[in-house]
Amino acid sequence: MASTVPKLIKGLQSRSLNVSVLKQVSRGVHSEPQVTALDNGVRVVTQESAAPTATVGLYVNTGARYETGENNGVGNFLEHLAFKGAGDKVAEIGGCVEAHTGREQTGFYTKCLPDGVSTAVDILSGAVLNSQFNDADVAAEKSKILQELDGLEEGNLKTIVFDHLHSVAFQESDLGKSVYGPTANVTNMTKDTLSSYVKQHYQGGRLVLAAAGGVSHSQVVDLAKKYLGGVSNDVGVATGSTHRYTGSEVKYRDDSMKYAHVALAVEGCSADSPDRLPLLVAATLLGSWSRSHGGGTNVASHLGRQTADLSSQIHSYEAFNINYRDTGLWGIYWVCDKLGCADMTWVVQDEWKRLATTVSDFEVDRAKNQLLAHLTNQQNCTTAACNSLAEGVLGGGNITASQIQAVNAKAVKKAVFEYVYDQCPAVAAVGPVENQTDYNRVRSGMYWLRM
Repeated sequence: MASTVPKLIKGLQSRSLNVSVLKQVSRGVHSEPQVTALDNGVRVVTQESAAPTATVGLYVNTGARYETGENNGVGNFLEHLAFKGAGDKVAEIGGCVEAHTGREQTGFYTKCLPDGVSTAVDILSGAVLNSQFNDADVAAEKSKILQELDGLEEGNLKTIVFDHLHSVAFQESDLGKSVYGPTANVTNMTKDTLSSYVKQHYQGGRLVLAAAGGVSHSQVVDLAKKYLGGVSNDVGVATGSTHRYTGSEVKYRDDSMKYAHVALAVEGCSADSPDRLPLLVAATLLGSWSRSHGGGTNVASHLGRQTADLSSQIHSYEAFNINYRDTGLWGIYWVCDKLGCADMTWVVQDEWKRLATTVSDFEVDRAKNQLLAHLTNQQNCTTAACNSLAEGVLGGGNITASQIQAVNAKAVKKAVFEYVYDQCPAVAAVGPVENQTDYNRVRSGMYWLRM
């Protein structure tokens, strides 16, 4: 038995998901993505499959970073108004509608039966490009959005922390703006502000019509010509918004809150950077952990095992790798008791140092397999696939299995070292954060002396 153990370990260390097998399994189910550009700049991207449903979405290359100080929050306001009055049409095709607003992209999409794709494009084009705003609808939506903002402050503290993180990481620059905008802007929003924003930003070169599942590329292209062919392209692709990364911190101390919420990050890479995949693999290595998860100290993630040792203080954490068109944020967000802030900060920085110096190929292969499995699951969900297709066209391209498989431990160590070692971090902390490590000590923990 003893002589068998090394063979078993060696076999585990060399095991990785076979990409050729992955392609063979998926080849008959999913076609390769197809992209067509219309004369006015609108791009159409589809991925056909044998799925019994389809997801169709209209995506715009605009978001909070392209808003001004006076209209910041207008994109989120438009999201709330987009499908007003479209309920009957959506029900007729057995569909449901969703929307999301980000700092660089805005998406409107509907999931329906394949027979409803034509109607779905009609609904999306009308809701996004041809909405007629009236004073009554705008007034009614104001109160709903203000209630939503109150709800964020009370319940979704992760969103609050990431807004604070962006505000200090990208001070006095467009990426520092919140998607929701200040309360004063919501209160002063008018139909003219909304219409002006749509006219200025919803141009052909910024629009992507994406579809995944039971769809036909040629059909979707014809529908795009019919419903989007008349969109002007006066502005083209959005350019000129500013970003400037600044290592700094913000603390909002409130001892009445039960838990502290902390985000610790460094400046990451852009969506088209060659470091995108190594940093994504590194974030997957860090993973996520929650006290409610099984496994305890037996979880795969090295950071997860260290966190489990502190589980009386730490409640959860998750790594993140956010990519924008010209920069990014890479780091950890966690929730802890008031005495856990300092310990978790030290553990996170210690793990970053380990990834930059001694991470093994075995660990990297395991993280790659997790990403490959996620990629496969994403393809099997038409909504996730549709969103991914649009992000690929608007951003740095879709991530492929071969790109993931090409990453090795050397690339991960090189990327983490470059982005972490002796870099100024950004810190956002909300709640009972008296115990959060002083920023100067956090900064000094970003480098290490090796004898």
